[in-house]
Amino acid sequence: MDIFESAVIYLVTFFSSILLFWVGQKLYNYGPKASFIRKIVFFIAVLIPCLLAGFRADSVGFDVSGYIIQGMHTATSSGIHSFTDCCKALDMAPEYLYMFLVYICSRITTDAGLLLFMIQFLTIGPIMLAALQMRKEISLALAMATYLFCFYNNTLNMMRQSVACAFILLGAAYLFQNKTKINVKVIVCFAVALFFHKSGIIGILSIFTLCKASTMKLKRWAYIAIYAAVILIPVLATPVFELLNSMGLMSERFISYADIFLYKSGKQEWFVESSFSIGYIAMQLCWIGKIAVPCYYLRHYKYFDDSKITSIRSAAICGTLIYLIIFNTMNTIYGNRLSAYFDIFLVLLIPYAAQGKGQRQKTLILYLTVVVFWALCTMMLRWSGGTHIYEFRF
Repeated sequence: MDIFESAVIYLVTFFSSILLFWVGQKLYNYGPKASFIRKIVFFIAVLIPCLLAGFRADSVGFDVSGYIIQGMHTATSSGIHSFTDCCKALDMAPEYLYMFLVYICSRITTDAGLLLFMIQFLTIGPIMLAALQMRKEISLALAMATYLFCFYNNTLNMMRQSVACAFILLGAAYLFQNKTKINVKVIVCFAVALFFHKSGIIGILSIFTLCKASTMKLKRWAYIAIYAAVILIPVLATPVFELLNSMGLMSERFISYADIFLYKSGKQEWFVESSFSIGYIAMQLCWIGKIAVPCYYLRHYKYFDDSKITSIRSAAICGTLIYLIIFNTMNTIYGNRLSAYFDIFLVLLIPYAAQGKGQRQKTLILYLTVVVFWALCTMMLRWSGGTHIYEFRF
């Protein structure tokens, strides 16, 4: 299958799902009597991209042939009789929820397609629920379009961490609804994120701190200081890592990340020769564009609760800064492993930016922004881990 055919498959999937989310939101106008139909519509809207994820070949996404296939092979081997056996064989503590998912799927089938489907369901499901928390203020269709065009392809590669990102976004949405007070829903969401991917602790601490800081009515200079601290990551990262490592607080996984980001001793394909080639400059302009357009529209957000919008905007800006700073100073595309926990807040930021005066025009421009990002970065510049060419697994 070539790139044009792949693009058609993705576009048909995306727009079918987006249309159903639009219909689902309209059904709220009919009150409780449309509740059952509305749930069916939302379920089908989620199901469509999940089926595309589940039916994809092992070649769609670099990581699929790695830990997904290997994990299923390990879980279905003759020596695995219980969940405890599976945990010992996979050896991925504390990612027990992911190991449990692998174990359950391996009891049903030996094919990895079911696991790929479930991982996508556990990604898009929480993202939809996060958007639903704010359905009275934002367009669900635009929120899910942002996810599909900006993140879906990357979640086909960066799978476990995408689940963690999705649950952190949902946990933050519950925080916003509860005026940043922790409740059971928040704790459950953050726990799921942590036990699905251990790096979730970074996202949990960072996002919770940003949410709390937004309630303090900080002056503009305070947020400038936060962004400056992000810019200084390349300077601070090595001494902080070496200090924590000397105290025995770094796991093997974080040490391997340090090899990639700090010491550049990883595989050559993890690095780029220069971040200033035409292709990489175009990619960075797309990254800047997808945050600059909504931030421009939200420069006067008097229509909304300040702390909520401030948290969402600050998280999204930090994500873009982290990715660009790591890319340009460390010459690695793996900065998205860290920025992903912040970038996902674009799913809420972009539809909020469409509100207010000139809503129709702004909505159109924001749709164009995310579609152009997908067309250039994902399909043409192949940013999202080998998912630009789609192949079915059968």
